[in-house]
Amino acid sequence: MATDWTGHVVKTLERAGLAPPSPAWTELAGLYLQWVDTYAESHGLTAIRDPDRRVEVFLLQPLRLVQTLRPLGLEARTGIDIGTGAGVPGVGMVLGGWRGPLWLVERAVKKATLLECFLTELTPILRRHGLSTDVRVIPQDVRSVQLPEAYWCVSQGVNWLENPLRRWVEKRIRDGVPMVWVTTPRREAIRLGGRPPTQVVPLSSYHAALVWL
Repeated sequence: MATDWTGHVVKTLERAGLAPPSPAWTELAGLYLQWVDTYAESHGLTAIRDPDRRVEVFLLQPLRLVQTLRPLGLEARTGIDIGTGAGVPGVGMVLGGWRGPLWLVERAVKKATLLECFLTELTPILRRHGLSTDVRVIPQDVRSVQLPEAYWCVSQGVNWLENPLRRWVEKRIRDGVPMVWVTTPRREAIRLGGRPPTQVVPLSSYHAALVWL
């Protein structure tokens, strides 16, 4: 039996006390989750089976990220979504009204190709509703990507504490590149680049955004 993703989106949003960021958000959210559901097993897009938790992780957390990061002025820079997989959190941020350019970086070519096909289909709908379409999929390891002059990084589901990625992350923190790591709240006191996060933003009971500015 097919999952009623739109119904789950509406109910989860109501329970969270959040309002849809745009009239089209609920429809777009349903399309996104249906796509994830279709390829979840064949392409290893997610291990999350509970529908409400999928809504939380794929949509509500990115929506809270938009609300948190917008006042920081990061939309003027290119966002680099490291290890995006199924587009988390980048696609959810676009649906949530993020206006800055985003590069979705995924080294697994099979996942990156699938995500690019989905975004190609989604782009006319985003454009029709006045949402950002300045989104690129980069099928590479982030350490080999030629990055733009002004950028910031975000990542969810990727362990920044494992080398060699940790060395790459810490160099950018020391260089003053804004870095946002969505991870478990128990890591809120972690030090990267020789310092703790500038701020810690709770996103849900299982994730927080650690922000280095």
